[in-house]
Amino acid sequence: MLYLTRQNNETLVLSGIHDANGNLLDDVEVVILPNNRVGIHADKRILVLRKELICLYSQDGTLKSI
Repeated sequence: MLYLTRQNNETLVLSGIHDANGNLLDDVEVVILPNNRVGIHADKRILVLRKELICLYSQDGTLKSI
């Protein structure tokens, strides 16, 4: 695990992300916002979820019936 200390309005960039077909996607930007908030700019094809919610989704990205 990589631990970083960031200040408000600083950004991390995740690059080199490919889709299931091997196509390179746009970079993902993670912005640190005030009040312990995080902003994420990502390609619409990237599903962004809180880890706590991942168990609710199946592998194809559709919501499992509860």
